[in-house]
Amino acid sequence: MALEAVGVTVGGALLSASLQVLFDRMASRQFLDFFREQEFDHDLWQKLKLKLLALNSVLTDAEEQHRIMNLSTKEWLAQLKDAIYDAENLLDEIATEALRYNREAAYQTPKNQVRALNNRLEQIFSKVELIAKEKDSLGLKEGLINKKSMPRLPTTSLVNKSEECFRKDEKEQIVSYLQSDNSITGSGIPVIAIVGISGIGKTTLAQFLYNDERVKTHFELRAWAYVSERSDVFKVKLGSVLMGKKFLLVLDDMWNESSIDWDLLQRPFQAGARGSKIIVTMRGESVSSPMHSFIIRPLTPLSNEDCFSLFAKHAFESEHQIDEDSTLKSIGEKIVEKCKGLPLAAKTLGGLLHSKLEAEEWDKVLNGNIWDLPSGMNDILPALRLSYYHLPSHLKRCFAYCSLFPKGYEIEKGNLIRLWIAEGLVLQGTGTRRMEEVGEQYFNELLSRSFFQQSTYDGTCFKMHDLVNDLAQHIAGDFYFRYEDGCLPLNPERVRHLSFVPNQNEATEKFFEAFYDLSNRLRAFLPLKLSPHSARVALSATVLSNLFPESSCLRVLSLSPYHILTLDDWIGNLKHLRYLDLSRTEIERLPKRVCSLYNLETLKLSGCQRLTQLPTDIPVLTKLEHLDIKGASVKEMPPKFGNLKSLQSLSTFVVSRYWGSRISELKKLSLLCGTLTILGLQKVSQTEEASEASLKDKKYLRELIFQWAPGTRVTDTEVLDKLRPHQYLKKLQIRHFGGKKLPDWIGDSFFSQMVSLHLFDCGNCSLLPPLGQLPRLKELYISKMKQIEHVGSAFCGSNVEPFKSLEILKFEEMPNWRNWLDFTEGGFPSLQELTIHNCPKLMGNLPNHLPSLVKLHIIKCRELTFLDPNRTNQMCSTLERLHIMSSCDDLKLFPLDRFPNLVKLKLQDCGSLSSIRIRQEHEHLTCLQKLKIKSCPGLGTFSGRELSSLQKLKISHCANLFHFGEGDLPTNLQVFCFKKCPMLQNEWRLQDMRSLRLFKVDGVVRIPSRPLGGGPRRRFESTSRSILNNQITGGNWLIDEGVTSGGN
Repeated sequence: MALEAVGVTVGGALLSASLQVLFDRMASRQFLDFFREQEFDHDLWQKLKLKLLALNSVLTDAEEQHRIMNLSTKEWLAQLKDAIYDAENLLDEIATEALRYNREAAYQTPKNQVRALNNRLEQIFSKVELIAKEKDSLGLKEGLINKKSMPRLPTTSLVNKSEECFRKDEKEQIVSYLQSDNSITGSGIPVIAIVGISGIGKTTLAQFLYNDERVKTHFELRAWAYVSERSDVFKVKLGSVLMGKKFLLVLDDMWNESSIDWDLLQRPFQAGARGSKIIVTMRGESVSSPMHSFIIRPLTPLSNEDCFSLFAKHAFESEHQIDEDSTLKSIGEKIVEKCKGLPLAAKTLGGLLHSKLEAEEWDKVLNGNIWDLPSGMNDILPALRLSYYHLPSHLKRCFAYCSLFPKGYEIEKGNLIRLWIAEGLVLQGTGTRRMEEVGEQYFNELLSRSFFQQSTYDGTCFKMHDLVNDLAQHIAGDFYFRYEDGCLPLNPERVRHLSFVPNQNEATEKFFEAFYDLSNRLRAFLPLKLSPHSARVALSATVLSNLFPESSCLRVLSLSPYHILTLDDWIGNLKHLRYLDLSRTEIERLPKRVCSLYNLETLKLSGCQRLTQLPTDIPVLTKLEHLDIKGASVKEMPPKFGNLKSLQSLSTFVVSRYWGSRISELKKLSLLCGTLTILGLQKVSQTEEASEASLKDKKYLRELIFQWAPGTRVTDTEVLDKLRPHQYLKKLQIRHFGGKKLPDWIGDSFFSQMVSLHLFDCGNCSLLPPLGQLPRLKELYISKMKQIEHVGSAFCGSNVEPFKSLEILKFEEMPNWRNWLDFTEGGFPSLQELTIHNCPKLMGNLPNHLPSLVKLHIIKCRELTFLDPNRTNQMCSTLERLHIMSSCDDLKLFPLDRFPNLVKLKLQDCGSLSSIRIRQEHEHLTCLQKLKIKSCPGLGTFSGRELSSLQKLKISHCANLFHFGEGDLPTNLQVFCFKKCPMLQNEWRLQDMRSLRLFKVDGVVRIPSRPLGGGPRRRFESTSRSILNNQITGGNWLIDEGVTSGGN
């Protein structure tokens, strides 16, 4: 029954939002004028609108009161949704006719087509009228009902004594803060916001904090209040009680997003003493934003190990039972993987299986759906449903759309927003707000409410927790279908949005026959690749023509995962199409009929390496907002490209000299935002053309890449000067610039938002601009500047503190650079990473004042002096990672003791290096964990005993290395590898290395039959058994000659 409630609630919300979009489009002046002019049945259209308005009020009643939870009502809602889809399709077809009427001067909608559209309108009205009559028999009534919250039992401060806190680190950090009397920046009582998805353990952590003995003794008064959405927080009458006392207040399940309400809430607590604190738990960070003085502590999922411990506490009678029943333990571990670190899911499933000893019962839970559990035993469903319930209707529709993505799928934020826009899920913003901005706001709201999680690998990608993904699937119903595991939809006639992961084994016509019957109703055909490197799948022209018939109402089409060479004329059937993704296909040209897709908003052609030109008529697609040709082989933009005035995102503009569009066409594209690459700038011969591009007026652009053809010799300084961008630009790249001088605006402090700058192959420039004047510059890359000989004060500019924000600096391929003048001690105060690569003539020292340097890479710089014994180098004390390769020929002695915080050191091809040592007064270096020495033929000794934290030691091709000093090697080594060190003496005392896991010299693997110290077995690889036999004394050893390993 609980699941039925979800479906009905969702149905009402989704339909209500869909109807609102439909009403807005029906009321547009352009639509109404065309409707009357072409003799469409205006009266019948108005009747349909009134009928839908009446049904909309019934939907609100159904959603708000939760009165309808039976199958009849669910079917009624599905029929109504189906009718709304049909009405939207009809409306869209008429609107498309209006667009075509305006684009093609001689075009008139044929009379027989008008009659056919009127007939469809009559059929839809009859269908809606029948649905409206059925509402009375279902007990539905019109009229708005005041919104009521979903009931939920209030929480208390009591903590279950048998529970274990699995968030010890988070707890200790918060306790430490609670015990301090320091306030956070801001006014009012300091607030700690514990934020996360439902079931992540926010309340549990707050309970542990509230009952911690240190917290109890620190505060004179403690209070706990369950707030929720509708609770009257002013019933917490504490004002007089708090007077002059240091208190801790916990507000659990905070929903209020109003800054005014929060101000009112805080007023009674201002009477408390200094050091008072408030803890709030909440689902979204947006709730905390109105608070004036707060820190946010987002909770991440538990590890699988902790999650299993929590599951086992509820599933097993005792730890003894866990060890005894390996079968249940194995199934339990797999069940926990389904929980994806959600404590509530682990507790719920553990409790459900408590005292059940049959593996069959456990398998049912493992292979079943968490949402199908009995409602009385499932706390997961109401917890997650509550988060969904509080979403506004437009966000509910966007969230339901995400049901198309498989579990674990990494969703690219910008692409998802484009899909939402294409499907009509993003409402038109007020004023000058662009649809992309509105869509981004939608996404950020869902992110702040924990419906999405940031990818650990890509900052632009996000995932949904598996249980949230399950929720999205359930609320989406029959209209969204994700094809998986060979299961076809239960109600194929309802499917409007289809997604699947293409499989080479299923790329046959027989496989797609199952979807032919859906094709004239589908709105989205969305094959998804699990990885950018997934293999292409073949798809025949016959399948494509059958999938997309003339009556198609498709809005979203992706063919990116397929091996496609051409598009046939069937593409012209897709008159409703908004989103077309052909990226990374082998397509060589776009057919002319693509230019008849007047509704097209997004066209993705990135990575189409065989595509050399765009259709001549593409400028007629005036609704096009997003065009991506990055990585394609397009030679020039077609004529009149500036007519695409709706373009907001353009990956690349290729300048034409003759047939196509010149750079001046960019003037008309005033809405461009994000990143723009301009290729072929050597074709711009007149500075007036560059000036007419009006880049300085494009205030939404955040990154520009200017690129000439490699080897350009023309003088381009004046052209680049006229391409001066808007002051809000954040990132700039200049590539293959052929001028002798970079313009003055590069390095102008006027560009106060610039955070990243790349200068690549500006081979004729002999001076660097005063880049030190850019106040927010964080990343600077200078490469292949062949004429640069000196870097000094001019590079820093006139600032007292140049490069004050710079964190990453890289110089590469600078063949004539001779010296880096140590200009001032005020420069580079924030520099964390410095790379100098292939600068063979660079002499002298690095700047002396680098107080924040953490990473240093010096590669192929033979003349550079690394450590001057006559200077105190401040960077030594801060360095954590150091790599020296084929550089610093004067480096003979490497004093490890001068680098107390070094964690990783790599020395390679340092021909003069003879010794690595630590002075006696520095007995132990406690930070160094990884050391690699390669191709240092002069190295004779290495004293390593004092490296108490060293875990990995790799040495190779050091022909004269003969011993490790008097103290042998550190005993904490886990990996010890050496290769081609013929002089090395065998005095390593391996029996003392209790942590050793891998010892490799090449060849034979040796495994201790009884691991020393009780740890896991260790692997020893060697070219010679005698070496190890001499080293290992005591213990029994097995030799496995079947395992070999190469490399180092």
